[in-house]
Amino acid sequence: MKIKICGLRETDDILSLGGAGADYLGFIFFQGSPRCAAYTLDAEILKLLPRTIRKTGVFVDASAEEILETAEQYGLDAIQLHGEETPEFCAALRERFRVIKAFRIGEDFDFDGQTSPYLESCDLFLFDAAGSNPGGNGLRYNWDMLMQYTNYLPFFVSGGIAAHHAADLLRLEHPQLYGCDINSRFEIYPGKKNVEHIKRFIRSVKPSAYELPGF
Repeated sequence: MKIKICGLRETDDILSLGGAGADYLGFIFFQGSPRCAAYTLDAEILKLLPRTIRKTGVFVDASAEEILETAEQYGLDAIQLHGEETPEFCAALRERFRVIKAFRIGEDFDFDGQTSPYLESCDLFLFDAAGSNPGGNGLRYNWDMLMQYTNYLPFFVSGGIAAHHAADLLRLEHPQLYGCDINSRFEIYPGKKNVEHIKRFIRSVKPSAYELPGF
């Protein structure tokens, strides 16, 4: 199972978690988020990360120009879109980046109906819990609902995942489950991660993860 740590903002957290075994590190560039990294993120620090990590920029209804400029500044490998971006918008970005399209899951969410238009324009989906904010609400939905998804594109499960959910994640059986996305339940305060809790969680979900020295 792939692991994505989202909402990183602090240099010490990035360096501490860079070699902990995560596959994706997410940096939020949405001004409305308390985890917005636009004013604290050091592009030079990101250059120190292992090449195996996909540096992911998270955006909400940003312009293509803003996304491309930010991606170039920080050397991003993947773009995660949390707004009302169209399939055409995603397809244009996909020419240069891995594209993750996020969907907010409520009780009546139509998994196949909502995701089908994006199958040819994205690389991955991310199923987050619906809440008052585009993401980082700390809410969890009923994962049994994931079985309603029958399309072929792999997905991240997200939304309110905490350390005690590790066993539940390992029991999830869906042919397109790609990984999990963690954020607010592993924080001391918004944007400041509990590094040791995250490292323990990674070892629980991904026992084979090798922690690289020097991070």
